Amino acid sequence: MSKYIFTSKRLGFRNWKDDDLKPFSVMNMDEDVMEFFPNKLTFNQTAIFLNRLRNEFKKNGFTFFAVEIIETNEFIGFIGI
Repeated sequence: MSKYIFTSKRLGFRNWKDDDLKPFSVMNMDEDVMEFFPNKLTFNQTAIFLNRLRNEFKKNGFTFFAVEIIETNEFIGFIGI
């Protein structure tokens, strides 16, 4: 079970884990997911981005948080505040 920074009724918002890299990179390479982003990201670009997000959290106490479904612990994306 993940330790959430905060939750909604069905979603958990947390810092990034190593296990997020693969599903996050698949999302970042998907045409439909990335439709409104400047460009798709490669696996390596996603790894660099994920590392930057972790460092931002460490430095500032906030970042774009990883989001998962609480009931299944399935990673479904990210959100920022």
